[in-house]
This record gives sequence, C-alpha cells and structure tokens, in this order.
Amino acid sequence: MSESNASPSPLVLTLQQEFSDQAALIDRLRHRDQSFRRLASYYESLALNIHAIETGREEASDSFLTMLRNQRDETRQQITTQLGSAPPY
Repeated sequence: MSESNASPSPLVLTLQQEFSDQAALIDRLRHRDQSFRRLASYYESLALNIHAIETGREEASDSFLTMLRNQRDETRQQITTQLGSAPPY
C-alpha cells in the first residue's frame, strides 16, 4: 500500500451524520423506499471500504481508492438529489 492511501480518517460518517439536517427524512426513506435503502446501504459500504483502506486495515492501489472515492461522491450526489425531491411528509 502506498503512503498516500494511509491518510488519517478517524471515523466513518453515517448518512444521518453526513446529512444531519435531514436525518429524519433519511430514516423515513430507509423504511419506505427500497431504492433509497439500497442506495444508502451502497453509500455506507463504500464509506466503510474507503475507511479501511485509509486507515491501513486493507491494502489497495491509489487508483482503486480513487475509484471508490469517485463512486462514493457520485452516490452521495444521487442521495442528495433524492433527498431534495422527497415529499415533505
């Protein structure tokens, strides 16, 4: 593993932490929307994998880590879009 992969990452943020102002909406969507639930689970899986690499628990190339980060960012954007278009109830 290269040293650039070992940058400190003290914790993995859950969606509720990352979008703390929308935690209730995230909980509601997780329970009512299967598509959102899958997307949220995928996002958190990516975040855990990235954290494991960044903390040195798993080895990966820089290009693989970059790919995971890009997938996480794209998934975060999809979640942001779904949160913005969710009904307010």
